[in-house]
Amino acid sequence: LDYMIKSENKGIAPDAISFGSVLDAWAKSKEPNKSSQCRDILDRLLQMYNTTKDKALQPTPHTYNAVLNACAFSAMGTSVDEQREALQIAVQTFSSMRKSETPPDTVTYGNMLKCLANLMP
Repeated sequence: LDYMIKSENKGIAPDAISFGSVLDAWAKSKEPNKSSQCRDILDRLLQMYNTTKDKALQPTPHTYNAVLNACAFSAMGTSVDEQREALQIAVQTFSSMRKSETPPDTVTYGNMLKCLANLMP
């Protein structure tokens, strides 16, 4: 993704689909702090979209849902602080989605319920 962003070749420019693929990979990984990593990637996509207004970079429900999925499963069996951070990221992501041009869908609501079930103390 970094290579695509830095490249001047328009043929390999990133779009919401490539961001979504990277977000999916992070969300399904076993890496620690994957919720914050996913949120950083989403923030990068949002910044690029807001700067360029390129429709190919417009976040989709899938991009937001991947972040919520990462949150739901990132802090299971970890400290209360890590669970709290993942829940905060989930709420922040859900709130920003509701304020955006991308309305939540049924998967979004299901992911938020998973976050609450898995991360509430």
